[in-house]
Amino acid sequence: KTRYRVLNDIVPRLRNFHSKFLYLNIPILLIVGKQDNVVPIKKMSDAPNFATPLEFYKPLEMVNPNCTVKFIDNCGHMPNIEHPNKVNEFIKNFLNAQ
Repeated sequence: KTRYRVLNDIVPRLRNFHSKFLYLNIPILLIVGKQDNVVPIKKMSDAPNFATPLEFYKPLEMVNPNCTVKFIDNCGHMPNIEHPNKVNEFIKNFLNAQ
């Protein structure tokens, strides 16, 4: 029940997620698990055609040129715990490129 209460609170805040990225004028790194099934993508108003994290997050690079999206295979909602070395590598490379 707790998970559903949390998701019911979060989902409205994630609506129009893509359009909010237009206004961010800073370097952005998103690290996403390809098998993340916690974020309820199908329930978000601007995501009716997106079925997977890849389909949802990848277009953000086109919406905002400051955004870099990295995906981790065989990874769910917590990449920093499930694949800490890969996450650290992504962060290090991102910071070095700035």
